[in-house]
Amino acid sequence: METILVLDDESAVVDFMAATLEDAGYMVHGETSPEEGLKACRSRSFDLACIDISMPAMSGVEVAGRVMEISPETEILMVTGRPESGVLSRCLEQGITHYLFKPFQGPQLVYSVFAALYHRRLRRSLAASGGQGPFVGISLVSQRIRKQVERYAGSLLPVLILGESGTGKEIVARELHRLGPRSGAPFVPVNCATLGELADSELFGHCKGAFTGAVAASKGYIGEAEGGTLFLDEIGELPYSAQAKLLRFLDNREYSRVGESTTRSADVRVVAATNRDLKELCSKGGFREDLYYRLAGMVIDIPPLRERPEDIPPLAWHFLEEYAAATGRYLSLAADALVALAEYPWPGNARQLKNVVWRICEEVQGGVVRRVDLINHLDVPESSIERYQDAKKAALAAFDREYFTRLVVASQGSLKRALELSGMHKKNFYMKLKSVGLSLRSMSRAIKRR
Repeated sequence: METILVLDDESAVVDFMAATLEDAGYMVHGETSPEEGLKACRSRSFDLACIDISMPAMSGVEVAGRVMEISPETEILMVTGRPESGVLSRCLEQGITHYLFKPFQGPQLVYSVFAALYHRRLRRSLAASGGQGPFVGISLVSQRIRKQVERYAGSLLPVLILGESGTGKEIVARELHRLGPRSGAPFVPVNCATLGELADSELFGHCKGAFTGAVAASKGYIGEAEGGTLFLDEIGELPYSAQAKLLRFLDNREYSRVGESTTRSADVRVVAATNRDLKELCSKGGFREDLYYRLAGMVIDIPPLRERPEDIPPLAWHFLEEYAAATGRYLSLAADALVALAEYPWPGNARQLKNVVWRICEEVQGGVVRRVDLINHLDVPESSIERYQDAKKAALAAFDREYFTRLVVASQGSLKRALELSGMHKKNFYMKLKSVGLSLRSMSRAIKRR
């Protein structure tokens, strides 16, 4: 259970926040004195501290700074009734990016706390993985992919990952390796499109003098991946001449280096990925059908980002966190910018989204990315007029998607809590939930796993 410190000089505010957050499943410690709040931080650890900016004894900004010194792992959520630019700038300079503005209601508090704690978990995950985060998303599709990765990680069978360029195929491959029994051994990524005529030598190695320029022996990518995972990206580009040798290796773990008659063996798990239709390629004679079926022992299909728009907000937040980890500069997304990002089709998928987020972060002067900042990057109009019914339909669909995503998160997967917060009848609630592609049960399990 995650622990939260609530610090506000008004006891009524502390009591309301504590009761609301405890109902949401958090363990809460409340204080009205900055000194007592800091004392509590020294005696125990908190996952999150909700701190009022304006307190008579000591400013919330100063308290937040001391909390971060005492416990760098504690996330900070600043609570304020008067958002003054100078104070907020000081917060941003300290790396504080989460805010809750008074007056607020219970659902707003729960959602803000969940978002802050989500970013804390994300940062810790990034630090543990050296900046290469796991597959990010809250959609049913993303949940299905995570389950497949968990299920396939321990298998010996090859895995074929399908998806458009930029959808995160290598991230999934790395997760398969990280969660499996080979995590302590090498993960060797290979872009098959770059191998060309040297594919045999690059994959399987060569002996000294095997060809002009072979001044030293090479064990090849397979030799480098001994005991671990070999990731063959863009497998559809592998030259036909190397495909038969790869098939043999997959069948019996045996291979020969170029220029060498000795048969070698290697204990390597193969994970392949492609953005091409391999079945069509097989029918045209560009890819061996027997190799295709051997590689497709298990298949993970990653749909394009435009087919799972509910994953765009968490991905955008994720890339903001990556940018902050790399530069020390923390930015947030305004609501209008988030809507614009979610409505864009992203032909380059998550890779394009990351590039755009990072470029915008480099250009924005303040600490908040707004819709106007996206105009030069996404062809987002400053304003446009469309047919009333079309605009109304699109606005309602966007509202439903955002509202029910927030509702499911705020309710922590509890049907009773979701119905209380929304005031909806259970039948209508489930109909709406289905229409936006969310599942209360799946979201509940996803939240509990984090």
